Amino acid sequence: MREQERKREERRRRNMDEKARKRAENAAVATRGGIAIDSVEYVKQIFAYRAQHGVQAKPTHYDGAAAGLPTAWDEEHESDASASRIRVVVRKRPLLGAERERLEFDAVTTLPSPSGLARYCTVHEPKRRVDESKEVSHHEFRLDAAFSEADTNGDIGSAIGLRSLVGHVLDGQPATVLCFGQTGSGKTVTMMGLSGHDDGRSGVGLFTMATRELFALLERTCAGIRPDERPVVFVSFFEIYRAGAYDLLNNREALAVRDDGKGRTIVSGLMHAEAPNAPAVDGLVELAARARSTGSTAANAQSSRSHAILQLRVCSAALAARVRIDGSTPGGGKLSLIDLAGSERAADAADEEQQTRLEGAEINKSLLCLKECIRAIDTHKKHTPFRGSKLTHVLREAFSGNAKMVFIANVSSASGATEHSLNTLRYAARVNDFRPPGSRARTAGWTTVRARHAGKPHAVSPIPLAPMVAPGSAAPAPHVPPLQLAALAAVGKMRQLAAASKSAKLNTRAATGEDGGGAGGGDAGEGDAPGAGSGRERGIACAVPSSSTTGDRKAGGGGGGGGRASAASERGAERG
Repeated sequence: MREQERKREERRRRNMDEKARKRAENAAVATRGGIAIDSVEYVKQIFAYRAQHGVQAKPTHYDGAAAGLPTAWDEEHESDASASRIRVVVRKRPLLGAERERLEFDAVTTLPSPSGLARYCTVHEPKRRVDESKEVSHHEFRLDAAFSEADTNGDIGSAIGLRSLVGHVLDGQPATVLCFGQTGSGKTVTMMGLSGHDDGRSGVGLFTMATRELFALLERTCAGIRPDERPVVFVSFFEIYRAGAYDLLNNREALAVRDDGKGRTIVSGLMHAEAPNAPAVDGLVELAARARSTGSTAANAQSSRSHAILQLRVCSAALAARVRIDGSTPGGGKLSLIDLAGSERAADAADEEQQTRLEGAEINKSLLCLKECIRAIDTHKKHTPFRGSKLTHVLREAFSGNAKMVFIANVSSASGATEHSLNTLRYAARVNDFRPPGSRARTAGWTTVRARHAGKPHAVSPIPLAPMVAPGSAAPAPHVPPLQLAALAAVGKMRQLAAASKSAKLNTRAATGEDGGGAGGGDAGEGDAPGAGSGRERGIACAVPSSSTTGDRKAGGGGGGGGRASAASERGAERG
């Protein structure tokens, strides 16, 4: 007994020493990395994941100035009329100073690619098991491009093919660049740039870069053309706040969004300012930005509470003369640059004032309507609910014809925002699955992997890529994941059980008299036996034959009279 007690005490002492050693090690790691002690186990699992996938300590960088690098549009041939006209990319925002003070850690990883353009983004979701042990679920998404915190606005503009979009507009077609994500995730910095910084890379937003590309391309293509015959650029800037549209270039005048007789959407009363060069457009954008609706929320002290829409319209000289008289005159190419308001959960705005809650509800409603419009087009429905919100009503033209669109999903890298990042990327993945009518499937869709733990029995295989198909050969049959096959089989089984249950209920109701047949069967059973079943059979025999269930019910309903009539006819036959 004493020997066993001594060994037990030794085991307890060793366990206590091991726990103390781990606490000291975690404290040292937390001090060096600037994270909380409770987060060390999570960070270790994230580092192991990155090492497994070859992610370097320094984030990857897409050099937009380098020649020969692929863009988000290189996956399919743009000359193919059936190719998809929509691209979805994701941008990771670096940790902010306030997040580092809260000892949060980086919970988003962009996986490098040999081609130079990353396409995979992983969100690491920290969790606790029932036994209080810590684990990380790795959610992997494949989009058309993934940008790390090292990529600048200039790199993103090159990767999304901003120059090709401008050329598409000069051909008389619409193009749209739309930025969305959680409030405080860097949407306004991506679209409008950093105020007071103009270094040609990170300081300039996509608004300014698109404007410079447009006028530079016009200068090259219109060389040698008389000034009065050159195309004219008109600028309009308005916002959608709550359920209304307001002109930011005209003292926030209220606008009316209507449809003309040909089904085209027109923003009535919108000012179209003629811009001779790129600096003039920058001045108008700066003027409109000061008039935009902003507010303070629990997640962001200076949050954009409206959808800001900048439209650059290129018109021929003849069309420009009509537009100067009536701005709603259709025609010309249009480039729309949209900075959406930050999405947020209702639970995060529960403690805010009523106006902030209503703003958040309207923002989420417009994003939901946008997804429903994409779903309706994807499933070839006859009706697309464009009028569900002002945003989708204005963007109606962006989903029709040969329009091109780029979605930029902005996510925060902070561990405290993993749920928001997951919601944003799931929304982006649904948009990425969009295919216009008559188009072929995307060469590689999106994949989300949950609870991926190396070394666990339930570990998931690496991210599946679409198989390569040789030119001229038949495409392989589409791969259906095992989970989807199991779900389909379960649905089929449930339908069979429901049909069998319904049939059994009908038979039971008819046998017990709930439909009237049982009562007649009981009366017949009293004189002739064998009970309710015999009465139903006689009732059916005396009724007019019918193959429908309704006919059987009617026959069973007269089962009592049918049984008595059958007995009377038999007695009459015996007397005869």
